[in-house]
Amino acid sequence: NPRWDGKTIESLAVLGEQGIGDEIMFSSCLPEVQKLCQDIVIECDPRLVTILGRSFGCRTLPRPDVTDVNARFLERKREQKAFIPMGDLPRLFRGSPSSFPREPFLSALPEMVSKWQSLKGRTGLAWRGRRGQFKPEVFGIKDPVCLQYEAWPYETVGMLVPEIDLRNDIEDLLGICANLEKVVTVPQTVVHIAASLGCPVEVIVPPVKSGRVPDQINYRYGKGGDMDWYGGVKVFTHLNEWR
Repeated sequence: NPRWDGKTIESLAVLGEQGIGDEIMFSSCLPEVQKLCQDIVIECDPRLVTILGRSFGCRTLPRPDVTDVNARFLERKREQKAFIPMGDLPRLFRGSPSSFPREPFLSALPEMVSKWQSLKGRTGLAWRGRRGQFKPEVFGIKDPVCLQYEAWPYETVGMLVPEIDLRNDIEDLLGICANLEKVVTVPQTVVHIAASLGCPVEVIVPPVKSGRVPDQINYRYGKGGDMDWYGGVKVFTHLNEWR
């Protein structure tokens, strides 16, 4: 299949990216794609199949390289006229700061919003990601809701810890974030999950190589301030700046 060039086309396969945060962020370009193609199939992380299908009204499939590590993801033959990796969409539709809509684009299941309505108005907290980490107590947030996957028990003392798998139960996580007053976090997946719903997010960038996370990545979150991709995200380059 040829790569899509951004022109009107009959059918199109949009291929997912390395992580669900990337897939959520780049999926915000799909409304522009839908103006040029009616028949879109999104190949994404299995955890996002129902979410992206519901939010954009597209057909969705689990990425074959997630379900089969030997699958030739980019090179396999597809029935669609062309394909494009989701991470290539910004080159077509996000050429300047003014081209970012900065509006919510994912929808939580109403039953999940109702399930977690007891968390209405509280603050969610996540403190560890691939960029680094803080100790959760340094934020000084009273009775936060734990949004940190794979948290150690001693880290969550004094927190409400939802009885779900915070890495994999994304429908629940969307329902939780839909009820929260805001989320305070380091750069990690929950930034995109919460912000895509319109939940206010405050991102504090930790020092590089802080904490126990292996294979850390020096994510570049700019010089602080607003984030182009989302309307309700504020980025702070230092903990003291956030305080």
